[in-house]
Amino acid sequence: RGEERDLGGYRFATVNYTDDIPIEDELPAARAAYEGARNLLRDISAQVESGMTPDVEHIERTVDGLVECVVRNADALTWLSRLKRADNETYDHSLTASIHLMAFGRFLGLPPDDLHVLGTGGLLKDIGFIRLPADLVRKAGGLTPAERARMREHVMLGCEILAGEFVAFDPIVRDIILKHHERIDGSGYPGRLRGKVIGLQAEMAGLTDSYCAMLYPRAFRPARKSQWIIDQINTMRDRHFTASVVDEFIQFIGIYPVGTLVELNSGEVGVVFEQNRVRRLKPRIMVLLGPDKSHNPSPGILNLLGDPLVSEGVPYKIVRVLPSGSFGIDAREFYL
Repeated sequence: RGEERDLGGYRFATVNYTDDIPIEDELPAARAAYEGARNLLRDISAQVESGMTPDVEHIERTVDGLVECVVRNADALTWLSRLKRADNETYDHSLTASIHLMAFGRFLGLPPDDLHVLGTGGLLKDIGFIRLPADLVRKAGGLTPAERARMREHVMLGCEILAGEFVAFDPIVRDIILKHHERIDGSGYPGRLRGKVIGLQAEMAGLTDSYCAMLYPRAFRPARKSQWIIDQINTMRDRHFTASVVDEFIQFIGIYPVGTLVELNSGEVGVVFEQNRVRRLKPRIMVLLGPDKSHNPSPGILNLLGDPLVSEGVPYKIVRVLPSGSFGIDAREFYL
């Protein structure tokens, strides 16, 4: 058991987590939990479109499976969220945000019950989009002021959809749905709330939502590099989010987030498979291309923590981060 922490005025109890299960061993369970959550989101959409309320027991059971995976090894679900995204931007974003939010909570040491609340809020925070016109939600390019105002209605629409079900959830789930677009300087919506009244979990959800929105390509722009995203997150310190929450989030994401494409000093190209939480410059790398940039038919795992050598006296190191899709790589081919 851990101890009580203070994070920018937010106090909470912590537990100590360890990655007892290697990511390779966790992937089968993580894949099942991931697909279960994706199916849940499809079911919720169908239920809401039919005028029904979402199945609370299905939600709770699905989030339980996600939490169990995050507790054992958070990188496995994060890996899958980076590589298994399909063509439904709304589903994918909700699931990716939920996974990152739970993983962030684990990084802070929040107990499993709190991770469950974060995961539930993350999955449901954008449920209100189901009630908005599909052509508006999927519109490529900029929105007019009227369209932007209409999109912002998803927060209250989500609360309306779940109005009769909130009694079954922890009250913080409603806070996450209602407040994940609030900002500590009062510039957010729908209530223009300021400061600590927003709450730690809603702040975490808002920051994670912002990160995940920048992490993936959209119809109107390519994927962003991880360092560009971190620079943007840094500009939000003490403006949109509490400085210490931002600092912890940047520590959680790390220099080379899981799923980042990198080039090594050997000329080989790989994707970050698992982070090293202590020595951030030495993650585990799945090597996808050889020194001559030829495809590796059987990608191996290179653990930089062990200081493997490129040649005598020269250890492997990452020399640069590559844009997604470099050298024609589709890392989704390698997640089995």
